[in-house]
Amino acid sequence: MRREDLYRKADEMRANIPAIFQFAGMDELDAVTIVDEVRLELSPFQDIHFYIVKPKAASGSLPFVVNLHGGGMVRNHGERDILFCRRLAFQTGCAVISIDYHLAPQYPYPYALDEIEAIIRYLFEKQEILGLDSRYILCGQSSGGNLALVTTLRLKDGIYRPQGQILCYSWLDIHTNPGNKADNFPDGRKELYDFYKDCYVMGANTKDWEISPFFASESELERLPATVIVEGGLDELRSENMQFFRRLCDAGVHAVMFYYPDSVHGFLVNQMADWKNAQRDVFQEIIKMFELTEDK
Repeated sequence: MRREDLYRKADEMRANIPAIFQFAGMDELDAVTIVDEVRLELSPFQDIHFYIVKPKAASGSLPFVVNLHGGGMVRNHGERDILFCRRLAFQTGCAVISIDYHLAPQYPYPYALDEIEAIIRYLFEKQEILGLDSRYILCGQSSGGNLALVTTLRLKDGIYRPQGQILCYSWLDIHTNPGNKADNFPDGRKELYDFYKDCYVMGANTKDWEISPFFASESELERLPATVIVEGGLDELRSENMQFFRRLCDAGVHAVMFYYPDSVHGFLVNQMADWKNAQRDVFQEIIKMFELTEDK
């Protein structure tokens, strides 16, 4: 598909938001959470956009979760993501940074990854002003799980190392054709993944771990922080996530998997199937991760 056609199809997709991505009840958390919208420039990145979500009852500097939404690196950040982040902030007592990263195909690999890393550096530089401390966790859903894991791999050996990561039904293997994967894809989903891949990769090496972290070597996985994997028994990406969980364990990473047999792809944020139990489990794991560390 020509680049102009990718642009056109992506724009059409963003303009027609699926009903399952639209939620009522955003105001139900107004009494207990605060949402601040931030726009800034961090050269060379323009129009950086993210939200800072905090519990209203919180005071002082808070540990924080950086949340990276799903959507194939193509679909918009939306209300479903803010609602999830508000619940997360209220239930854990931490701050949540919900990043509206730039999307492919207009901004293909590695733009979003570099942008996310620049935002994390900014949060550390401005932590006193923003009311944050130096403890943070990366959390991502679907393609956002890919971005979260790759960001952790990039930062795991430096001063911006996260305390942990939460990877939810993540798209870890962009290289392998959906038709050759172990799990069945619902109607139309194979073509959708192929489209997302074409938008994001733009000719880059799809077996590179920065694009498909599933292929990271054992030495690259070593020293990853505590990792939680959330997976559904009806998710088309379940096999690659289960295989990756075993590879993390073999590499000596402290890893935990939560498996919900009757849940489909996207269930955690789209409020489907066993989403309430999954959110409860994720929030409890985040609390545990922060309890095990002290602010530096």
